[in-house]
Amino acid sequence: MPIENEQNLRNFEMFTKLHALSLHVWFVIFWGPMKRALHNFCEKPDKNRFHLNFDTLLLVKCYNNSHIHEWYTVNNNKEVQMTDLMEWQPGSNLVIKSYQNLYRRRHDVAGSLLRVSSVKEHPTSLVHRMNGENHTMFTKIIIELASHMNFTLNFSWIDDFYGIWNETESKWTGILGRLQSQQIDLAASEMIMTKERVANFDFTCPLILTRAKLFIKQPRPSEVQWKTYLKAFDHKTWISLIILIILSGTIVTYMKIKISKVDCLKNYLVENYLYIWGIYCQQGLSEFPCPSSLRIAFMSIICSGIVFSALYSACITSYLAIFTPNVPFRSLPKYTKDGTYKLIVLRNSAEHEMFRISQDFILKKMNKFMKEEKDLPINDVDAFEQICQERVALYSNSAMKNKVDNFIPCKLYGVKTVF
Repeated sequence: MPIENEQNLRNFEMFTKLHALSLHVWFVIFWGPMKRALHNFCEKPDKNRFHLNFDTLLLVKCYNNSHIHEWYTVNNNKEVQMTDLMEWQPGSNLVIKSYQNLYRRRHDVAGSLLRVSSVKEHPTSLVHRMNGENHTMFTKIIIELASHMNFTLNFSWIDDFYGIWNETESKWTGILGRLQSQQIDLAASEMIMTKERVANFDFTCPLILTRAKLFIKQPRPSEVQWKTYLKAFDHKTWISLIILIILSGTIVTYMKIKISKVDCLKNYLVENYLYIWGIYCQQGLSEFPCPSSLRIAFMSIICSGIVFSALYSACITSYLAIFTPNVPFRSLPKYTKDGTYKLIVLRNSAEHEMFRISQDFILKKMNKFMKEEKDLPINDVDAFEQICQERVALYSNSAMKNKVDNFIPCKLYGVKTVF
């Protein structure tokens, strides 16, 4: 953007008033006949005429001065901060004078005051810190940043809710409402990034990545049923075993008939099936046959029976030892089909808003089981206590559960979701 005279400067000043400079990278060059007023402003700007912000990316070169400076402001004040970033001599290459990235160059915010708020937690989930104060993980991060970036904190509010969009009053509630009304500058709490929130508020880089789950109280273990003993193998294995027994019995019967030359198929067939079934049930033969061919056949059957018995013992022991809860549903569609659990979420949370505005077929069906808003829990500990005391399912995430795991009075089972 070349600036040659005062009119160019005023035009660019008007442009920056109506447009957000932070959306693009700018290179402003003062050139042409040197005018004292423009030269003085370029070398040492006395006011923020370009409406710069802390995140503005603006480079400025002043007339014959070979240095290229970076301009920005702290907390949108009038004083423009300048960083000597590059040098550009005529007829030579561009010389980089600072290889620090943007965040390293702008780590000092000159003692600015930031008003901070957080969401109230259940008293039992607060951890006592060494300095005698109770802080959440995110509050500690903000305090650590304040010491490195030179800004002052004022913990002015503690809200009960995260906040959702109130369509009736056309404003955000909870801690997000305070951000919207500029009562605070930062919300030091875990915030789920939703499309609606990202469109209205600035977020840091994600600190925790987690998946949503539907938590219920883990049912009591049921008694071992007879059909459990068949679950050691799948149906294909059992069918293969039955076919093997039938074929073995048929082959042995055919061999006995050929050896003895007696046509008594019915008696031999029943007898041999009983022998083979006994072998697979770890029973011995009443007498071992004399012909070598029959001995080889029965030895092969005995070896396969030993292998099968060992495999079955190992599989059934493993199956019974690893407890799998007998839960009423293992997916969201089956939850809606079951219909015996009420649904809860944290009141005025991202999940609460998601169920309220979602057009997804499954989520709309689940919303029909939602408790009345006045009965929804206001913090994570109360939510998990409801699970343990009532027949309800909590839609939340694993990170929230892990945060208060020590205060949950019962064992939980988490149903995976696609969200």
